[in-house]
Amino acid sequence: MTSISDIRHIGKDIFAVLGELACKFASLEFAMSEILARLVYPENPYIVDILTPSLPFSAKIDRIKKFSNIRLQNNRLKSQLHEFIKDAEKARQKRNFFIHGLWKFDEKKIKQGKIECSDYVWKIPNEKQHPTRLPEQTFTIDELLSYADIIGELVTLGFRIVQELDSTAMIRNHIKPLKINIE
Repeated sequence: MTSISDIRHIGKDIFAVLGELACKFASLEFAMSEILARLVYPENPYIVDILTPSLPFSAKIDRIKKFSNIRLQNNRLKSQLHEFIKDAEKARQKRNFFIHGLWKFDEKKIKQGKIECSDYVWKIPNEKQHPTRLPEQTFTIDELLSYADIIGELVTLGFRIVQELDSTAMIRNHIKPLKINIE
């Protein structure tokens, strides 16, 4: 039989993992902002923060794709960045679920080291169908920890790309300058 103390301990473990996920997602979003800043204006990356202070994650992904195709001449780095973006896009979809989902703390599930989450946003498949919500998904602590590790690896890769963009910017021939003709 699981005691109330055990349930609280398991519940705290779950909260700790959810907090770790939230922090790692925030770090991933910061890395995305830094990558975008280096692609837009490598000489003064803070300019991008002034221009786009609250750009959503999905819009950052879109801008990074566009600017990397315009600015990067280093094909290896461009390929690495595009692979990173593809993985970040997958992570973004899960991020919204984890961060904005409705977490259910069912005592029976928690005793088993599990937690349920559902998307509270109504989905309307088409005009003829009734709106529905996505079914609940059940996660174990190990599954959440594994996902947190994956996001942590993406964060590390994101900051490696930032460093490489910084060093590439020093070698001016790898980042094309933007030329805008205003007549």
